[in-house]
Amino acid sequence: MWAPCSPKEGDEMLHKYTTPTATPSTPKEERFRIQGVRTPGSGYGKSLLRPLMASEKEGAAESRSPPPMKVKRHLKPPPIVRAPSQFQEEEVKSPEPSIHKLAAQVKKLRKENIELKDRNAELGVELADIRNNFDTLSRGLCAKIKRAFIEIGKENKYYAN
Repeated sequence: MWAPCSPKEGDEMLHKYTTPTATPSTPKEERFRIQGVRTPGSGYGKSLLRPLMASEKEGAAESRSPPPMKVKRHLKPPPIVRAPSQFQEEEVKSPEPSIHKLAAQVKKLRKENIELKDRNAELGVELADIRNNFDTLSRGLCAKIKRAFIEIGKENKYYAN
């Protein structure tokens, strides 16, 4: 009889069952453990397993130990032909920038910054013109629509929208 809760892997469940005729060899309670198993369809599921006896545990521990790792290579590595020696790193000095180069770079960056500020100001003016034109157009269209509502005598409908 299954318990209503879903057991997790490694949990032990108490499985009680009754037989019509009980004999001394029939156990009254037997414990099972739930273990994840691989199914034939390359999936995974859960399985009920009874606990191992002491003699089975010794044999199972030996059979469960993984085989020693072995590197399989298709091609053998090339042989080492040089005599082994200590690697010595040569100090490579990167050229340090001079004060004149840095001053020229700062001057160039300042000029570029001024150009970018000017371009930003130009784009701001264009955007303001477009907004101004949009506001004027919007106000003109709203006034025209309001006049049309007044002419047909439904000014209250204009304000309802």
